[in-house]
Amino acid sequence: MNLRMIIFVAAAALFVAIDAISIDHDKVQPFPQPEPVTDSEKAAVKFKPRLKIINGCGVYSAVNAAGETNGGLKGTGGVSGCDDYGKIAPVSNPNTIDGTAPKFLIDYPEFGWSNTYLYSALEDGDFQDLIMWEQLTDAARAALETTDFGDIDAPFTDANFNIHLTSARPSGVKK
Repeated sequence: MNLRMIIFVAAAALFVAIDAISIDHDKVQPFPQPEPVTDSEKAAVKFKPRLKIINGCGVYSAVNAAGETNGGLKGTGGVSGCDDYGKIAPVSNPNTIDGTAPKFLIDYPEFGWSNTYLYSALEDGDFQDLIMWEQLTDAARAALETTDFGDIDAPFTDANFNIHLTSARPSGVKK
């Protein structure tokens, strides 16, 4: 077998392997919220936010239990950028809490390619199933750690979490 054929077969195998781990956005089966067991899991469920989405589409899971990742929302013709991530701005307003659940508003700007914003909200949103990083399958964690999402990184991975947490800490607040 000549070298050119070996390179072609290797490249084709790599293309098939990459394609096999990326699936359509609406085919990613989300994780159901597991029963909380540890203190941190119980606290996370108790304080999980209510999300109200305006000016955009719903949230789609990024990965399934097998480690297959969301291929994105390419080719839809829309400019809302439904696969953007958000920014948070803390607001100390007691009306933004519903019992123990903070309320957030997710705003996808209507025009142009822009960032998505996450605000404290006065109106109720919906609860989403919550799964902690440690509750994900090994395959799902590995996929989120290694998948190239372009300009976006998963802020909750082991490599990124402390960086994002530190950058979100208001000045004057100690670790």
